[in-house]
Amino acid sequence: MLILIAALCILAVIAISSAIPPNDQANPSSRSAGSLGTLALYTWFSNLGLDVGRISGTFNLTGSDVVFCYDPTVALTNSDVNSLMTFVRSGGDLVLVVTPASLAAVAPLLGKLGVNPSTTAGTGVATVAQPFDSTDRVHSVPVGSGLTFSDQAPLVPMLVENHQVVARMVGAGTGGRAYVLGD
Repeated sequence: MLILIAALCILAVIAISSAIPPNDQANPSSRSAGSLGTLALYTWFSNLGLDVGRISGTFNLTGSDVVFCYDPTVALTNSDVNSLMTFVRSGGDLVLVVTPASLAAVAPLLGKLGVNPSTTAGTGVATVAQPFDSTDRVHSVPVGSGLTFSDQAPLVPMLVENHQVVARMVGAGTGGRAYVLGD
């Protein structure tokens, strides 16, 4: 009887530990609960009742309204870039977060969007350059060290920290937008 109870306890521990999301601190995936992971965002949107999904394998954006691309660890192919540009030009919204480590992976997409990364900035507090909060409650946003972007038209600066643009918006096509943030 004791052996049976011990075996059940071991099975319960294995089942619980395999159900807990991975806590890989360096993985930006929506499957990771680590500090770079976007699992909390994925779970929050899902709990709000929004239809969320992950792009795995084939880069297919059909049925998507908003695509989050956070710190890609794999270089975007020409096909991926073309799919994203078609998506944005067709009215979709893209939220692209770029770090110094992922800059090379997204360089072709940044080129198509006309976004030029500039220097890296330290931590600080960014102020709102263009109102984007309809309730006017957001006046400043804490930012970590990351990329900044050159300020050129027709790109719209959204957040500025120490005279450096840390987030910008690019309009394209029929209502589509790309929000580019230097993490």
